[in-house]
Amino acid sequence: MESIVMGYLISFVLGVFVATVGVSGVATALDKAVQKTQVYLLENVK
Repeated sequence: MESIVMGYLISFVLGVFVATVGVSGVATALDKAVQKTQVYLLENVK
């Protein structure tokens, strides 16, 4: 039961985020997150 409620909560938050910044804003945010993750991983490998 808790997982169902958590799923609805996550869906609601993502829905509000998409409605606020739009699809292109979501794509931009994901691109930035991926770039930061790549930089972090490359620094840790060294």
